Amino acid sequence: MSKRFHSAGILILLLLATSAQAADPIKLRIGGKLAHFFFATDQDRLPGKNLNTTGGFTDTEIYFSGKTTLDNGIEIKATVQLEAEAKNDHNADEQYVAFSGGFGRVRVGQKEGPNAGMIENPVPQALLTTDQEVIRDAIEPRTGVVIKDAFTFKRFVDDVMGISYTSPSIGGLKIGVGYHPTTDSVGGVFDQGGAKDNNAFDVSAAYAGEFEGGSYRVAGGYFHSSSRDGGTDGEKAMNLSLGLAYGGWDIGGSYVDVTPDDQQDQRAWEVGVAYTVGPWGVSSNYFHGTKSLFAGAPVKDEVDRFVLQVTYKLARNIKIGIAGFYAEQQPAGGQKTEGSGVLGGLSLKF
Repeated sequence: MSKRFHSAGILILLLLATSAQAADPIKLRIGGKLAHFFFATDQDRLPGKNLNTTGGFTDTEIYFSGKTTLDNGIEIKATVQLEAEAKNDHNADEQYVAFSGGFGRVRVGQKEGPNAGMIENPVPQALLTTDQEVIRDAIEPRTGVVIKDAFTFKRFVDDVMGISYTSPSIGGLKIGVGYHPTTDSVGGVFDQGGAKDNNAFDVSAAYAGEFEGGSYRVAGGYFHSSSRDGGTDGEKAMNLSLGLAYGGWDIGGSYVDVTPDDQQDQRAWEVGVAYTVGPWGVSSNYFHGTKSLFAGAPVKDEVDRFVLQVTYKLARNIKIGIAGFYAEQQPAGGQKTEGSGVLGGLSLKF
């Protein structure tokens, strides 16, 4: 499978490498995002724990991009995204080149596959985004249920080297395929027995349509990787996302089914609704996820969470907001714990 994807990627790049020249030199653009959040919580404490009731988060990145268009109409765009928080290495987490035209888009570099872009936001939210899964850390995790990037294949291949192709939209339908030699950030040759899961690929599709006064969307895909111990089955997953927008309303939901080689199966779903009127926005969403300790386990890790968010747009790409949240966590055969809190934040894009 890996050789076929590798050969297909080389063929695509060779087809793009025509004698066409750029009409203009590459122009550099700078952008980014900055968000700060502060929270206060009240949550059950396990023996030996003395959790602080308040805390904060930041999500800051700087983007550098440049693009040009060849005289045959193909656009070439290069992007580098730098993490700018003290909690992370001050290094690029995404760096890739994209070739776009009537044939669709080919992307090469450190970037997740097309599935994450097709689903983008599993449920509509007024304040937080998929990248800002801060409530997961405001309430201390007590289970192995994945919440961050739970509903897209970014949970397996987050900004690692790969190649992907996304077709143009034909009647509202897009199809994407992606391949990653390894799910780790290592380069060059690697030991399949010692690295993370490897030779990962995904096939995804998305459809968007319109009706009078609104629109709808559906996206989903299949992911497979080889096991780190040399086996053919590593992680396997299927996901599905649905959405409907009408007037100021946006309703959506997502589901994921993950079957890893260790048989610790995971299932999760989330539904949400958002309403926007003028500069105001409000949303609510509910998450439920489980994880098995072994195949056919009679009891599972379980998480339930409800979030309510309100925002006010100060200017274009600048908003402030507040979120209230409540969560229940129950490890398989263990003690159920509860937690609730409130979070306020400011986010901007530039």
